[in-house]
Amino acid sequence: MERLYRRKDRSSAPSDLGVLSILSFLAPTVSLLTSLALQTAMTKYMAENVQNKPETAAAVQKTVITSVLIFSAIGFAMIAYFSETLSQYFWNNTIYAPLILFMCIYAFLSGLTSLYNPKRLYGSQPQHPW
Repeated sequence: MERLYRRKDRSSAPSDLGVLSILSFLAPTVSLLTSLALQTAMTKYMAENVQNKPETAAAVQKTVITSVLIFSAIGFAMIAYFSETLSQYFWNNTIYAPLILFMCIYAFLSGLTSLYNPKRLYGSQPQHPW
């Protein structure tokens, strides 16, 4: 069976696929936990309560963006600090700590892109300055 995996993918063994699956699970989980679904709550609040009040909408948006950035930075720092401990916990080896850091960077950046998504901020069509 291992020969089959080696022929299809020469760069990883079957045990490495488990590492990849755990990292693939951790990235969106960290992204979801650090955002606290505040973007969705902001959209709902603004749709229900902040109609034709651009100053209030801007203040709510700024508060939510600041909160999500702070929570994401704290989550990033905690995972970066405990990356060796997490690697030891999941795989009984600290060799995967840099992969946990890369996963954490990916989760942080994907959270930022979802936060600054023009479709979320401006509706279905992004508004361009030109």
